[in-house]
Amino acid sequence: MIAGSALPTSAAGIVWFTISGGLALFRRRRALLAWASIGLVTALFLVYVEIVQLGAVCIWCTAAHAMVLLIFLVALTRSEGDRVST
Repeated sequence: MIAGSALPTSAAGIVWFTISGGLALFRRRRALLAWASIGLVTALFLVYVEIVQLGAVCIWCTAAHAMVLLIFLVALTRSEGDRVST
């Protein structure tokens, strides 16, 4: 749950992935890199919560975290490619 509300963390994840898809679709590379950076920091925090605070690892969460990392790496390499070509 998000901050004690009735909203599950998966809802935030769905919104994050939807926005990521939109940024990629409209080729907003810098915005996608910034958004992916926020996602990566959030995923690292959630991994900390899973391991340290909860003492359990969710396989679905791990898959989502891996996808966030992949999106970040793709956004980073595409952003680097823009700098080299200009």
